[in-house]
Amino acid sequence: MWRYAGNRPMRPLDTVILDAGLKDAIIKDCQDFIASKDWYMKRGIPFRRGYLLYGAPGSGKTSFIQSLAGEFRLDIYTISLAGSDMDDSNLMRLIAQLPERCIILMEDIDAAITITGRRDETGSSNRNQSESTRHVTLSGLLNVLDGVSAQEGRILFATTNHIEALDPALTRPGRMDVHYEFKLASKSQITALFTLFFDDLGSENSAKEKIERGDLTKLAVQFSDAIPEHMFSMAELQGYLMRYKAQPYEAAAEAFQWAECELERKDAPAITITAGWIAHRRIMLWYYYVSRVLRMPL
Repeated sequence: MWRYAGNRPMRPLDTVILDAGLKDAIIKDCQDFIASKDWYMKRGIPFRRGYLLYGAPGSGKTSFIQSLAGEFRLDIYTISLAGSDMDDSNLMRLIAQLPERCIILMEDIDAAITITGRRDETGSSNRNQSESTRHVTLSGLLNVLDGVSAQEGRILFATTNHIEALDPALTRPGRMDVHYEFKLASKSQITALFTLFFDDLGSENSAKEKIERGDLTKLAVQFSDAIPEHMFSMAELQGYLMRYKAQPYEAAAEAFQWAECELERKDAPAITITAGWIAHRRIMLWYYYVSRVLRMPL
């Protein structure tokens, strides 16, 4: 049985910061699908669409889906494939109860079947021990995605942090029609996130410090310069900025030290922190502290 989980305030799409082109591509594809029912019917193509969003944890996959649902006025039906009471029969029953217009969300789809069953050239399933120990089998999942019992009119979003763990039979067109990668934060995302946090510039209803538009732009660039690209998730950066909701100057000035400590804690081998890189950031750190104390123009 479906259980009502409550309403959430609609989150504007412009508050979900993704790399250029990624957000627009998914929105456009969804718009095209929703408006194309007659096109599908005339050609005998099942009217359903599957999206696989994959990439690093905290990169905005679920947040974007929730925002997209609000944009299109669609309810989200979340299915936990790894739930203790979930098996093939219950999954099929839940799918059959869905309305025609909705979003189905299957988060961490790789967690349902951790060792995939491969198919041979005849199409038969060579399932291994994982399917006997999991409640939802690969064949059961495939059946609800595009088998006889598959629901039409719905939009499926599946998320995973480990696309390499998914069986190719699960990710092929007709089941997961399009795949989009969500990466760790790029320079443009880092800059945009800082700007979003402090963009009200100390308006009447804000507790944030008043800063000039030019200062905000320069602070955002300084913040992005202090954060190595593709090393932190947007969730991690948001967590850092939450400490400085009313302190944009301090948030920019202390970002380098925070990033350096976090990288050391992670023992991240993928980045080489050179002496020159450290020296440059420390000079900029000193400059921003002096600018802040003396109120010099940035």
